Amino acid sequence: MGNTLDDALSDNKQYYQCPSCNERVWAYGSFVGSKCFKCQGINMNMNQNNKNPNSKASSPNIDCKQDQALTADKSKPTPKSKPMRPMAQFQGYQVFKVQFGKPDFDVISDIDKKERIISIVTRSCEILPESWRDIAKAAKSMIDKDNNLDNVEHWWCNIETRENYYMIQFRGNSSLIEIRRCKNKKECDESGLSEANQPRDEKIWTQDYYSYPWGFAANKTINDLCEWLKYGGFSSQYHLINNNCQDLCRAMYKWCGEDDNYQ
Repeated sequence: MGNTLDDALSDNKQYYQCPSCNERVWAYGSFVGSKCFKCQGINMNMNQNNKNPNSKASSPNIDCKQDQALTADKSKPTPKSKPMRPMAQFQGYQVFKVQFGKPDFDVISDIDKKERIISIVTRSCEILPESWRDIAKAAKSMIDKDNNLDNVEHWWCNIETRENYYMIQFRGNSSLIEIRRCKNKKECDESGLSEANQPRDEKIWTQDYYSYPWGFAANKTINDLCEWLKYGGFSSQYHLINNNCQDLCRAMYKWCGEDDNYQ
């Protein structure tokens, strides 16, 4: 349990293939290799039905007619279970990253770096299945004495220029901040959902307070963003409480609004 808690505190996600649905999922510590929560939820419901003392199958007082009815019901086709929700996948491609405080990947052309940022929208989704959220908050409260707990959510920023769409996010399990170029906003959002290990149709929120509308003029370019990250404008050394994905988006909002003249 200690290793599992340590992994949760450091957001050390370990990816593997669910043995039941074959989807790519992640877990912490001792949970790695087990069935994902969606598969466990289906199995738990089935087990609860089987253990229900009021069900006909477990009742000792079934008469012959009831027994015949149950036998007849077995011949009927069982209803199909709902199909598994397809998991989100990383979209577009990585064009820049800084890891453990050091820039080590940059394929953005000089022309593209001149693109001016015209919109930043902070987006978020839930990270963990509901059964894990209380555990995560309890773990955070053990080291966050002031109980200044953020919601258990993954945040990312969708960045728009007049030429392209980008998204930036903190991939905490590897202390990596990446910028991805995507075809549209939908691909940006799906890349954020993928980092949170969520289905493609998972609910997403817009953090309006940390967003700038389309068309604002902050005199910031993609090159400015890369330089800001290269020279320590925000540290890529992940920390669950003091330096996480939500802190990155807040810092992005503050940085982009500095010396601005947006309308």
